[in-house]
Amino acid sequence: YWAWKNSKAAVKGIAHYRCCLMITAAEREALLEHGSAITPESVRESVVESSDGKNIAHVPLREHMYVAKAPQSFYFGDIYRLYRQALADGRKFVDSAHLCHSYGFPLHLIKGPRHNMKITDPLDYYMCCAICMKKWSKTTGKRPGAYMTKAGTCTGP
Repeated sequence: YWAWKNSKAAVKGIAHYRCCLMITAAEREALLEHGSAITPESVRESVVESSDGKNIAHVPLREHMYVAKAPQSFYFGDIYRLYRQALADGRKFVDSAHLCHSYGFPLHLIKGPRHNMKITDPLDYYMCCAICMKKWSKTTGKRPGAYMTKAGTCTGP
């Protein structure tokens, strides 16, 4: 469920990155039953395919098109094995769903929230903090005492 910038970072991702991933009960059930759970969002615009960037070669039906969003859920052993295989083969992929599909690993779609948030850069992190603080404030009726520290961490109530 993370995209990689180089092969070694992906295989060693567990050591290089700390991540927090929350999945719904439905995503967990799909993962347990099917071994994968890809959370898609239906496309709202037409998708076109072009191999040269100038001419449209194909316009697929919109009702068959989805955007694979986070979270993309897999058993760690399965996804780790596939990333190691990709590293050995010298192949790179946009995300884990692309990797799995390329190696013939079955992918299962599971309906998730429409506006799911993925934290991949500092701006995403600060936006998430702001949303969480707003929700906390609405839930508790208290003014959030959050601030961003010089280290870039979001502290809260």
